[in-house]
Amino acid sequence: SINNKTSSVPDVDFKHSESLDDEDAGWNVAQEMDNKRKKELFVRNSDSIKRAITDIYRTAKLLHNFSIMNYTGFVKIAKKFDKTFPDLKGLFKGNNCDDGKQAEILAAKMV
Repeated sequence: SINNKTSSVPDVDFKHSESLDDEDAGWNVAQEMDNKRKKELFVRNSDSIKRAITDIYRTAKLLHNFSIMNYTGFVKIAKKFDKTFPDLKGLFKGNNCDDGKQAEILAAKMV
């Protein structure tokens, strides 16, 4: 009775095994595309960070220039004050103004 039954061993489908290789190739293509997207995202983010750092640097540079301009303006106002009110001459002199020498030192540090 056992000999009369047909064997239930499946036939090997070689076409199906080739499709597995195609699936692996498809997986590799998908991984390459994913890596390409990751690289594009990385480049985009790094460019964004570069632009942000450049913007911060330019803003800091403008602020620095503005502070030097304000200091120079204050020195000029102090000089005009000394000419206008000779009785109070030298009120703003000392460590703070030094007749504009500090502004020149700050400008030299900026370069």
